[in-house]
Amino acid sequence: EDFQIVALDDEHASYYQITFGENSAVWGIAKDGSNTLVWQKQGFSCQISSNRDLSELIKIAEGITFGNASEDV
Repeated sequence: EDFQIVALDDEHASYYQITFGENSAVWGIAKDGSNTLVWQKQGFSCQISSNRDLSELIKIAEGITFGNASEDV
């Protein structure tokens, strides 16, 4: 099973543990309203940061593939 250790500075953001698909992730909400999604899959650490809504970040994350295109991130 994939796991990750994440050290985060919470001075300017709040962080939450979430799950999307089969992925365990950390979701960060900055004071400026931006979102960050951090997760690990297939040995890769992935991060998306944007002013978009969390649901949009999850859609983007679910569309990311690498290596064998049939293996989703």
